[in-house]
Amino acid sequence: MEALPEGPALKPPPGVIPDFANPGGHHGIGYGVVILCSILAKTAVALRLYARDTIKDLKLEDGLLVSALGSSQDISISCTTVPYLRELKSIGGTFS
Repeated sequence: MEALPEGPALKPPPGVIPDFANPGGHHGIGYGVVILCSILAKTAVALRLYARDTIKDLKLEDGLLVSALGSSQDISISCTTVPYLRELKSIGGTFS
């Protein structure tokens, strides 16, 4: 029963040779887009808060906007670091 989880779930499609030692996955463009969008979002929120503070019109929705930005950044960070945590676990790192 222990050998069952160690094997592949399905056979690969015809003509595909699996390479589990080096699966590839160059995600540079994806990380770049996430970082760029995060910078743009933080800049937009900072400009809005500055404008609202300048006219002395800060309201509850401005606080909720900052809270939502923080939550979305937490989700973004966790989505990009989970694969690395799994890799650490597979090689016997801190999270094993």
